[in-house]
Amino acid sequence: MMSNAAYSRAIAGYRATSQLAPSPTDIALALHQKLYSAVASARSADEQNRLDEMVFHLSVASQIISALKLHMDFAAAGPEGADLQRFYARTHRAVRRIGMLPKRNREWSIVTDPIQNMVRSIINISTPQQIISNNTIQ
Repeated sequence: MMSNAAYSRAIAGYRATSQLAPSPTDIALALHQKLYSAVASARSADEQNRLDEMVFHLSVASQIISALKLHMDFAAAGPEGADLQRFYARTHRAVRRIGMLPKRNREWSIVTDPIQNMVRSIINISTPQQIISNNTIQ
């Protein structure tokens, strides 16, 4: 059984966690970084002829893209939302397709480069906000 002091420390921990909650941009960045990591791991497995592992990583990438597509209100974002929806559709097709291609025809950069560019864009978008947030705290 926990003492009152232990409960107090736990509650303080919850409060600290709520103050450190990630922003939507932080979450988007983490998901896109994980997406890139999954595709890069698939490429690495392909290069080492570990096809089961490659397929597993492509499946993870496909699941991440599916989640991103399902939880985004593209219409509310206007023309940029439509562009993002097309990006996810193209990327999803590329992820599903690359695993079906013969090894000699797999061009991993077709999948990795756009994702890497998206990660860079999110970082560029989030950096000014973090600077503004840090300045308003002072």
